Amino acid sequence: EAKEVQDDDDDNGFIDIMEIFRSKKQCSACGSPGRRQQRRRSLYGEGEMCFGGETMAFDRIITLSLNPVIDTTLHLDGLNIRAENRVLEEHFEAAGKAVNVARALKRAGVESTAVIAAGRDNWGRYLKAFSRDEIPFRVVFCPGNLRENISLVIDGVEDVTRLMRSGFSLEEGALDEVMGHLSQLVTPHSLVVAAGRLPGGMDGDAFSDLCLRIQEMGAKIALDTSSLTLEQVKRIRPWMFKPNLDEFEDLMGCRFQDEDGVAAAARELRRVGVSHVLVSLGKDGMFYSGEAGAMRLTVPSLTVKSAVGAGDSLTAGFIAGYQAGLDWIDCLRQACAFGSAACLVDGTNPPNEEDVKRILQRVQVFRRDAL
Repeated sequence: EAKEVQDDDDDNGFIDIMEIFRSKKQCSACGSPGRRQQRRRSLYGEGEMCFGGETMAFDRIITLSLNPVIDTTLHLDGLNIRAENRVLEEHFEAAGKAVNVARALKRAGVESTAVIAAGRDNWGRYLKAFSRDEIPFRVVFCPGNLRENISLVIDGVEDVTRLMRSGFSLEEGALDEVMGHLSQLVTPHSLVVAAGRLPGGMDGDAFSDLCLRIQEMGAKIALDTSSLTLEQVKRIRPWMFKPNLDEFEDLMGCRFQDEDGVAAAARELRRVGVSHVLVSLGKDGMFYSGEAGAMRLTVPSLTVKSAVGAGDSLTAGFIAGYQAGLDWIDCLRQACAFGSAACLVDGTNPPNEEDVKRILQRVQVFRRDAL
């Protein structure tokens, strides 16, 4: 049985995290710059949240993109096979799941540093788009091209057709360079967002080894990739794991008949040490299992422009909420609002602030009795 979590704050539970980061207040308890001690009534009661222990904001956020992509979106009024088709509009973004997270964090006022492996041949095209967001980055070059994917948005067709291309292979020396950059950036209380498909030349075991080395330096891992087996995910034991429903079913090797199946699978990951499991459900919202319990969140119905990259904005919303010192439920509501608002913009662009604010007030949270 699921029970709705009520929030009777005067502001309907809305917290402007963008304003939190714009204010850049110091924590009155520890005096650390850029941290903010909040006193607000959470959904479980009133209390001060100094960023200490599990509620401490990460000192640094690093996004790790080993297989970035140039995402080109073409708008058409129809698609005729074996005939010429006129493109009405087109645009491209520097993308890849980890880079998408970095861009959405930037939009929310949260700074991060991107570590990127890239094909040298078309890096200039990628950099032209990526530099718009002014995100600090380190790059490791490999021979060949970055992937260039094409999304076809056709008038009157709800789903987007995607053409997925291959890119460069990550050579052993390049992986050593990536690790060198990470060793310079990672601090004992940092977060590394490891997201996206693995490049050629790298298998799941090598990626797991990389994540374990990052954790040995004291960082936590936020993981979102469909390139690993269940055993490899369990081996990494990330702080946060965010698959979509199809990816979660593939990982567990079954098709869930109902929400109980999703909950049972999430509990299996929780038992091995995964702190937060966020399963994005598209238009149906999100399922969560973690330190706040087990919950289902629903989102309002929207007219979708592009759902590509929406899950990455969801990840960014959760992390941004955590950095702002929100309680767990508000972090989850923020995640859903970010993910849904990202569907209202073209391509893989991050959500607009006003859309996030509007949707956030319509996100509903239902707590499950069984964790």
